Amino acid sequence: MHCSRHFLLLLLIAALPFPLEGNSHCFDHQIGKYHANSEFVSKTCSQSCTVMPFFSPDNALEAHLNLFEEAQESITIVNPTFESWDPTCSHNHNQCTKCCTGCDISYYRTGEGFPVFAALLNAINLRNVSIRILTNNYSSTTWPEKATMLDWLAVNNISVRMYKTTYFLHAKYAFIDGGKKTLISSVNYSKTSFMKNRESGVIISQCSDCETLKLYQTVFESDWEIADPYVFDNQYTDDQLKSMRDPAFYPYPIVKPPGERVPDIQTTMALQDFNDVQISGYVAPDNARKTFMGSLQNIQSKLIVHIYAITSAKICKEIVDLKNTNGINVTLLVSWNTAGAVKKYTEHCYRNLTNNGITIRKSSHSFLFSHQKYWIIDDKEVHLSTGNWAESDFPIGKEWPPSKAANRDMLVIMQNPSLVKFYGDVFEHDFKLGNDIPGGQ
Repeated sequence: MHCSRHFLLLLLIAALPFPLEGNSHCFDHQIGKYHANSEFVSKTCSQSCTVMPFFSPDNALEAHLNLFEEAQESITIVNPTFESWDPTCSHNHNQCTKCCTGCDISYYRTGEGFPVFAALLNAINLRNVSIRILTNNYSSTTWPEKATMLDWLAVNNISVRMYKTTYFLHAKYAFIDGGKKTLISSVNYSKTSFMKNRESGVIISQCSDCETLKLYQTVFESDWEIADPYVFDNQYTDDQLKSMRDPAFYPYPIVKPPGERVPDIQTTMALQDFNDVQISGYVAPDNARKTFMGSLQNIQSKLIVHIYAITSAKICKEIVDLKNTNGINVTLLVSWNTAGAVKKYTEHCYRNLTNNGITIRKSSHSFLFSHQKYWIIDDKEVHLSTGNWAESDFPIGKEWPPSKAANRDMLVIMQNPSLVKFYGDVFEHDFKLGNDIPGGQ
């Protein structure tokens, strides 16, 4: 009853500007009202950290593989989806109607194309690394005599659970070896997200006692405790299970896809560390709305935003007020391509922004989606989020019943002049490749 849903639908969910009532969505398994946790408030590290930024399609895959191959004790992963890189294995025509997913068991033995899948199997089978995965349950069935990627991982003693704390798990997060290194990003576990989109993320290290990182871990453990165990649709035979667990097959080949780089947009970035970074962060839904809006209202002179979509009318109005009332210089770069009904709400917001003299461009068509989510305030700090500027990612209120769109997301704030400049340079590179949105359009 669990499958990776089509990536376009994930984008749509992530940017919805309104709650979808009536428990009609296959991913919503929330039971009972979720109350904002008074302990899940913004936390600041008392020590500086090392931060390594990464981007899709440049080096996000490399960053993930390096992290998981380094793990010696444990890997914890939170991601909305786990998609095979063979589209026929994850494709779900009817999405929420329980129509099917999965590939032949032999396919996974001959080489699933998703390198992270291979890295996880090697970690548990060759290094005895303990692995936990928290993801969404999309209520779809697996074809008889076939298997999903999550089936393979679970058969190999990787612990998989299905999120049900709130409406939707939208966070993209991982940590290894009890918090030695922590990853936060916009990257869904799909081929599109790694290879065709602009995405952004960071790996934080050298500060395992950081209060911010402990907050993320505490939130994860809370969600993990109430999550549903993963359940197989198919009853595999002893021979099939033996094949899926065959130790002679390891190390599983990690095939890094060659030559799939998006033309004309790479900044040819090498992975690099930035030391002495001051870190703070918070989580959604909980107290995220108040923290986020407060950060906007404290801007002194300049706001740069590079984000997939702005669908919240209230947040859009706040941007206009920043410019017209506070005299803030605002520049935005948004995705040229959005999924489904998202466009209806983004276009209304963007028209309002341009009519008020705010500079906004749409990203290069070389990206399938510009799905990154970061913003720079006063050239002093970078905010990086797993969520968009949507009501579902920053929901109003202190409690959310089932079917009320309230996503689980994570946000990190980073202060370091060199790191801020690095993000500013990436923004300028992508901004120059974009296209203006004319006023009144």
